[in-house]
Amino acid sequence: MSDNGFDSHSEGGSDGGSDHGADLDVDAMIDDAWLAFTADLGRRLAAMDIGDEVEVAQSREFPEGPHGVIRFVVTPSGRVRAMIDSSDLHTTPEYHREQAGDLLHGGWRQSGGTAFVHEVGRTGIPLLATVAVRALRDIWEVIHPAFLEIATDAMPAEPVIEVDTTPVEAPTDADEHVCESDSLPAGMQYIIDLDKENCLMPTTIARLCRYDVGVLTGYLEVCERELREWRVNARTVRAQGAEREDIELCDGEAAFWRRFATLLRVAVRIAEQTGSADQGSPVLK
Repeated sequence: MSDNGFDSHSEGGSDGGSDHGADLDVDAMIDDAWLAFTADLGRRLAAMDIGDEVEVAQSREFPEGPHGVIRFVVTPSGRVRAMIDSSDLHTTPEYHREQAGDLLHGGWRQSGGTAFVHEVGRTGIPLLATVAVRALRDIWEVIHPAFLEIATDAMPAEPVIEVDTTPVEAPTDADEHVCESDSLPAGMQYIIDLDKENCLMPTTIARLCRYDVGVLTGYLEVCERELREWRVNARTVRAQGAEREDIELCDGEAAFWRRFATLLRVAVRIAEQTGSADQGSPVLK
């Protein structure tokens, strides 16, 4: 057991070296999750018969803005068709036209003025899955497949992400790590300290918090508050004609909290799908 309360092997060995950085890169982790989701969607589409329907929808847990929904059906001729309702695009005319143009450029065709369609034969299913995922990421800016729900007419939605439920020992009140800011929970500060090299994944954050949705949601609320404050600070210093260093400081802080909020949102979804790994263990608070 290392001094920070972790099993020395759970985060990549006792030397804590940085040679794992590539393995723990958040962007790479998200890309891998999308690759797995695309492959899973392709398998679902390949298993469809005439009359079957699959729907991929952006989570409604975040009510602001339009939500992405793509429906897949098998036509009487056996082709697989993806459909996007025009009403699910941005409600502002300017952005609606931009998104419609992006869909057309991406291989979709407009049907009847109310929908966008992409249709393939059976051999084109991998391409169809890729095109659909690209639309979800580019049009609706879905960050991670954890923010999607899949429903079919034959079975309930299934979780998409496989997560490691092996618990990681969290620090207790006796640990040396203390909060550097009165405005942050000590456990949240501890995670931030661990992430100084931007190497933590949402799965690790969820495990550190024992998959406790309440704790993670509380951290997310604090994070979003910090993000709002630093965005205001950035606008203020610009309006005041402040020094470049002050502007860069505020921009850097806002970028940090934006990235951390993304990690926490994914960690919350992972916790919701996994449940508490060990109710009796200490939780970062």
